[in-house]
Formats: sequence, C-alpha cells, structure tokens
Amino acid sequence: MFQTPVIEVPTNLSNICKDLPIQAFVTARGKWDYVREEVESMFRQGRPGLVGSTSVENSEYLSALLRERKIPHNDLNARPKYAAREAEIVAQAGRKNAITISTNMAGRGTDIILGGNPKMLAKEIIEDSLLSFLTQEAPDFEVDGEPISQQVLSKIKVGPSSLALLAKTALMAKYVCKSEGKSWTYRKARSIISESVELGHSTEMQELEKLVDEQSEMYPLGPSIALAYLSVLEDCEKHCFNEGLEVKRLGGLHVIGTSLHESRRIDNQCNMIGQIIWKLTGTS
Repeated sequence: MFQTPVIEVPTNLSNICKDLPIQAFVTARGKWDYVREEVESMFRQGRPGLVGSTSVENSEYLSALLRERKIPHNDLNARPKYAAREAEIVAQAGRKNAITISTNMAGRGTDIILGGNPKMLAKEIIEDSLLSFLTQEAPDFEVDGEPISQQVLSKIKVGPSSLALLAKTALMAKYVCKSEGKSWTYRKARSIISESVELGHSTEMQELEKLVDEQSEMYPLGPSIALAYLSVLEDCEKHCFNEGLEVKRLGGLHVIGTSLHESRRIDNQCNMIGQIIWKLTGTS
C-alpha cells in the first residue's frame, strides 16, 4: 500500500498450532448450527474454546444457542456489564472446559494461559473471601460486571496456610468496618483489594510481614490482604500449571472465527491468538 519494503522475521520456534481451512456455508443458520456443534464437541472433551464474533448481536445469538444446550460459557462484548470484567474473562479462556464468546478485538493486552491465569484467579479468591466483610453494598452488574461463569471449571484447592491467612484477614476487615465505623461502596472495596494486590507484587514477603507486625495495633488491612494474596497465589500457580498440562494433552485452546473481516489484518490477528500467546498449543 505504501510501497515500503517489508522484512518478515521468522518465529524463534516452529508453530505448533494447527491452522484449519476456512469453511463456507450456504445459510447463516447452517453456519451457527455448525459453530454450536463444534463448541459443544470441544466442551464435552474438556478443551477450552474461544469463539470470535464480529458484532454484539452475533455473540448474543450464539450465546442463546449455547444456553439451549445448557453449555456454561462467558459472553464478552461491548456491553458495559461485560466490559467491566473484560480482562478477567479473557484471562481464564485457557482453562479446562472454559467456553468464551468474544467480539474479535475484546481483551487485547490480556494473556491467555493454558490452565488459567494464576494472578487473576488468586485475586478472585481474595475478592470472594473478603468483599462481604468490606462492604454491605451489592454489586451493580451493569457497572461492575456480571459474575464470571465458573460452573464447570475445576475448583482451586487452597492450602491450610492460605485458609488461615484468609480467615485472619476477614476478621480484621470485619473489625475495621464495624468498630471504626467504616462503610465502603462495592467499587471502593474492590479498589482496596486491587491496591493490596499491587502491594503484594511490589513488596517482598519479609517486608509485608514486618509491616503487619509493626502496625498490629492499627489493624494493617492492606499488608494483611497482600500476604493472604501471595499465599493464595502459590496455590493457584500449582493448580494452573497442572491444569495447563492436562489442557495441552487434550489438544490445547480451540479458536473459532465465525466471520471474515473486511480487513485481512484483523483476521490474521485473531488467527494468531492460538499461535503466539504464551506458546499455546491448539487449533484455529
């Protein structure tokens, strides 16, 4: 287009993703029935599936077809209730039995790891354990996002040390809210957890333990959440590693593009999802 010379740089490792041929259908109904059957087949095998659609209407139409077959899945499109948890949904698209419908450009910049993203899983466990103690406000699904479907995903086994830290932190959160009269909104409570998680990533374990000891009379909620998060993260890393091996054995992530774009560049980007993100094995 711009008459500029281009040099194609080969990949460091050979491509292990199977790129299947494009298929054409006489009717739209025939295409969507085929996609539903393909997704159902992957689901029965336990393989994660990522389905790309070109519009909100198409993604919701396929979602309705999957609900008819009672196939748990996450639908991610431009609607606010989905966009609020965009990164979390895409990050877990590589878990066993996970089925994700997404507009093709959603979730950019989020790593898909076979077996799941341990950092985001650990954060979800922290939120599930502590949010009810930090706030009495119910989430607004239109703003804060709908809960992620995890009906058939394997449950993370949290170790005794992590359970003890979670219980201790929950009691501290309950005391801070009641005794000090603090009442946070749902979004503020999630923000507190996010800041504590960042503290866990940026501070050494020994330093966090020191902060907790030094501020014990002041109820150091942030450092305590950070310590609990780091402990849960270790459990999640072990779980995701083992689940990732199982997903690879099943064939890896299966990526389905439901329509071609006017721009071939976008089709190539969607196709490359199954080839370059975290060395995925799979098909597209």
